[in-house]
Formats: sequence, structure tokens, C-alpha cells
Amino acid sequence: RLLASPSDIEAQVESLQGEVRTRDLRIQRLSVSEARLRTEVDELRRRALGMAQDLTKMEASFYSMPTEAAVAEETERLTAAFIPVIRGLTEELEEAKAALLRLSV
Repeated sequence: RLLASPSDIEAQVESLQGEVRTRDLRIQRLSVSEARLRTEVDELRRRALGMAQDLTKMEASFYSMPTEAAVAEETERLTAAFIPVIRGLTEELEEAKAALLRLSV
């Protein structure tokens, strides 16, 4: 017997249609999963870029700290050094004002 009966053919067609539906459903799920993965990868890339930018800012800040600290330290040193000079000049100015007032009276 070379030819299958019509009922056998119908059963095979139904079986193949079921396989096609199952495979189609798998393909749809894979497409959804692929889209989700692409979204996650894009988000991870965005986060990585943000982290790299933050790291660059931190490194720049780290390397600029010693300069800022040195400037602050030098400012303190100069302020401490010039306070006696400023006081002395202020005293001289007050003495000169007093002398000028005495001469004008």
C-alpha cells in the first residue's frame, strides 16, 4: 500500500499544523525575549557610560584636590605671615593720623 488513507493524511496535517503553531509561538517568545535583551543591553550601555563619566569626574576631582589643598595651605600661611605686617602698618597709620590731628589743632 503506497498511498496513505485520507484520515492518516488529515492526522499528519493536524500534527504538522500543531508543530507549526508551537514553533511559531516559540519564535514569537524568542522575538519578545530578544527585544527585552536589546532594551537591557541599551540600558546597561547607558549606565556604563554614566559610570564612566562619573569616574572621569571623580578622577579629575581627585587629581585637583592636592592643588586645592596646596592653595588653601599657602593662603593660610600667607595670611598668618602678613597679619603682623598688617597690624604694624595699621598702628603706623593710626600714629600718623594722631600726629596729623595734633598738628592741625
